[in-house]
Amino acid sequence: MVGLAIGAATHVHRAEAGVAIFPKKKEIYNRLALVIAVGEYAHLSIRRNSTADAYIVSEKLKELGFKVTLLENPNHQHMMSAIDSYINQLKSTKGSQRAVSVFYFVGDGVHNSGTAYIAAADARQSSDDAAPTGLVNLGTVAKRLAEATGSRDRSFLLIDAPRTAKFNQNTADPKIENHGQTYPDGSFLFSTMPNEDLAPITDRHGPFAKAVVHWLSEQMMRTEDIYRMIRLEVTNNTEGHQVPHFAAPSTGNFLFNQISDYEIASDRAGRVVYLQPRTKKELSTYEDGSFALLIGVGDYSYKDGDVQPWNDLQHVKAELDQLGEVLSRIHQFEVQTVFDPTRGELEVAMEQFVYSHGAKRNARIFIMLAGHGTTTETYQRKTAWFVPADAPGLSRPDAFRRSALNLRRIEEWSETMEAKHVMWVFDSCFSGEAIRMIESRRGERRDGWRDHLHHHPVRRVLTAGSEDEEVPAKSRFTETLTKLLSGKLELESDKSMITGAQIGTYLKKDVIQFTTKNNLPKNTPQNDTILIDGEEGDIIFRLENKLVERWTPAIFGNR
Repeated sequence: MVGLAIGAATHVHRAEAGVAIFPKKKEIYNRLALVIAVGEYAHLSIRRNSTADAYIVSEKLKELGFKVTLLENPNHQHMMSAIDSYINQLKSTKGSQRAVSVFYFVGDGVHNSGTAYIAAADARQSSDDAAPTGLVNLGTVAKRLAEATGSRDRSFLLIDAPRTAKFNQNTADPKIENHGQTYPDGSFLFSTMPNEDLAPITDRHGPFAKAVVHWLSEQMMRTEDIYRMIRLEVTNNTEGHQVPHFAAPSTGNFLFNQISDYEIASDRAGRVVYLQPRTKKELSTYEDGSFALLIGVGDYSYKDGDVQPWNDLQHVKAELDQLGEVLSRIHQFEVQTVFDPTRGELEVAMEQFVYSHGAKRNARIFIMLAGHGTTTETYQRKTAWFVPADAPGLSRPDAFRRSALNLRRIEEWSETMEAKHVMWVFDSCFSGEAIRMIESRRGERRDGWRDHLHHHPVRRVLTAGSEDEEVPAKSRFTETLTKLLSGKLELESDKSMITGAQIGTYLKKDVIQFTTKNNLPKNTPQNDTILIDGEEGDIIFRLENKLVERWTPAIFGNR
């Protein structure tokens, strides 16, 4: 039990130790990258693959924990300004973290008088006698980066450009120093040898960019070994026409990929990473974490003489434990379970959870109550209730109202919480009345995934039945919900992203079909949202194959 001074059986569990959830493992390095792509040249040949190559390298660096600045088709002034800003960013690293820099350039390049240059979009040879313009001296850049990081072993320059002598070799830009060909100020990997051009590109991506993305993914591989494997792959794929060259391999102990694919998948599932369609950038939905409160009542303690007004529900604990495992292992929730609470314990659990985790603006909140529910009616107005373990029966109406939880409270708690996405789930009899009591949208909306769902708020409510229906002791509703979230069942649309609306639609169809087929009392799960300002979003669950493959068989066994 964590943070609850109550007597009900409680438990808080997280994903297994070592998995990168919230907060992520402390990184001793502050990983920063500047990626520059130039393809639209005014005076040189256009390089059509530059932007696409820069994009896939940027995405790979982001996966590896780098904060990436991507610059496309800058002129010389813009490029130098971006380099200056980037170096200032490296210098501003605070605390005990050390800066690690990756400088990646894809475009045109020049190798003149023993010095390598990269070409901005406005690069040109002014005249036979004048120095070329629009070139950036890599030796100067390397020296400044090494100074900013404090070590050449934490400054990596990956240059995908020709190294031919296009311009006048007898002149050099007087404004920049010539540091020679040894480049002592960083760890260089060039896509080709000095005085060599690139191999013809027959694909959307160049061979160097593809090899970089491939080998940076390798876990626990030293930088020098990564460079060697990139050189081997590019050489083989171009049949020797292009041979990468590393001018100063790192001797440090920095590892690009210190974490496993499983940890990366865990982090992406927890943050619900998605691709913004317009910008093609990866964004995260839940930077403040994911938190679940599962409350189940199966062992009812109240007795009126020999009469127990609420029969025990033997499956509740096992059903919620299984759902908790799925939320924790596959979706990286911090899950708190509370079993068989009294009214006082239920109130404390709800208040502490709502006011603690509900205050986190970019959080995902999942609250479920499973147990007996009922309705009362006063002046033709129905009220839905959730029944705690110590509640008397309806034959004692005043005592019952003091002991049971009025489900109208969910509207109050929903308005109190600042968390972006909240889902309430009720697996109890007559719980559909909760939707009728609150101010809800009460309208069908398209339930497919759309990117705007990630950043607008929502307060979604799912119930196991309608306002006048009892639900069975063994819950088809919770079983199907758990299987959906585990990836054991598949939706017809995007298999990686599941929205709250999709869950509600699937549950309604599945439960109705199941009860009809088996001649059981009718159950019609309900699905709606509480009206709040800006309510156009939805709670999102991201299924990562590595997590599904690892945990679903363990959680469900052969079922």
